[in-house]
Amino acid sequence: MRFLKKSGKYDLQKLKKDALGSLTAVGWIFPLALAFGSNSPFGAAAGLVGAIVACIIGSGSPNRIPTPHVEVFAILIYAANTIGVPGAMLSCIIAGMLLLFVATIQFNKSFFKIPPAALGAVTFIVAAVLCIIQVNYYFGIGVPAGSAFETLVAYRSYGFHSNWRGVLYGTITLVIMITYPIKFKKLSRKVPAPAVALVLTTVLNLFLNPVAERTAIDEVGSFASTPSFLLVGDISIFDVTPEKLLPSFIYAWALVVVLVADTLMKENQLSVVRNSLAFKGLRSIICPVCDGMTVGDESSEGETRMTGIFAAVIMIVLSILAHPVIMRVPTATLAVIIICTAWKKVRFKVIKTAFKSSKKVFAILLFAAMVVVGIFWDMVVVIDIVSIGALIYCFDRRRKVRKKAERLADMREKSE
Repeated sequence: MRFLKKSGKYDLQKLKKDALGSLTAVGWIFPLALAFGSNSPFGAAAGLVGAIVACIIGSGSPNRIPTPHVEVFAILIYAANTIGVPGAMLSCIIAGMLLLFVATIQFNKSFFKIPPAALGAVTFIVAAVLCIIQVNYYFGIGVPAGSAFETLVAYRSYGFHSNWRGVLYGTITLVIMITYPIKFKKLSRKVPAPAVALVLTTVLNLFLNPVAERTAIDEVGSFASTPSFLLVGDISIFDVTPEKLLPSFIYAWALVVVLVADTLMKENQLSVVRNSLAFKGLRSIICPVCDGMTVGDESSEGETRMTGIFAAVIMIVLSILAHPVIMRVPTATLAVIIICTAWKKVRFKVIKTAFKSSKKVFAILLFAAMVVVGIFWDMVVVIDIVSIGALIYCFDRRRKVRKKAERLADMREKSE
């Protein structure tokens, strides 16, 4: 530590900020990673392993930290339900390779721009789809996993028979997720709402259901008895059959689109954008190999990349020491955490701006069409079609601008 202090690269002040920032990061990452894993076909371990591996790898910027990404989660659910978990993991690896390629090419911010109405529609579709799917866990209905439309149909077939004790935990979580950040703004920045909801409802569940074998609700339970952190487990991309390769590319493209669009909106400098995409690509390749789900980036309370390392260590220790308690976490709690997080990610300001533009009729029609098709047919197909259309439009626009510049240059030469 004396050597680090003398070198000026890392001192006690930075260490303190990184340590405190890692605690805040764990308060966000751990509940979301656990929720994204357990309330999906991947399993709780996949969510936690993915988050831990991603934090170890790090982010492209010191003020960013890898966190679970709702759009990525929604796409992976569709992929897992359609082509299986191995196929979804293969999609992550393909997406990682594509992200690394994008990070190496020369481009500016105009190379990929999604219309505001379409961008807002994608975030709205993701929130609506996750809400429909996670209501199954919130109310403890127990319908088979599937797309949003398939889940709605299953609700009609199975009936809406709720587990009211689970609904109690979910409702407590809902109240905390909505009111806690408003009533305790400063505290919520240090102790995030998901962590508060997770701890309170789990303690309440242990009090009301002390014996796991006699529990009255759905719990994480499926969390592996021996966490296989950083080890290749039962998931193998070699289980993917040839007919599932094309769908894997389709889901991979959707992953690339949401991660690239998210990066371009958050980062201003192109060098930082490329660096961030490179790290996202690296994580998307390595996390599935370790049986983990890939993640995105969010702002960090820490000062250096050591924040992610500290967060990873804390999550490893927490996962091992608190393993019996983690198994008792109510899935209803995790479902509501996902629902609230997804709706907070909806870009309502972008939608509002699009509806106030000169092309508001077109924006409204585009938004409505995307929402209907995305919810009642296939969200991933909508993302792919919109992204391809946006790319074609951006390429055509750049071509026209280049030709116009060439004409102006020719005119100047002739006038001279």
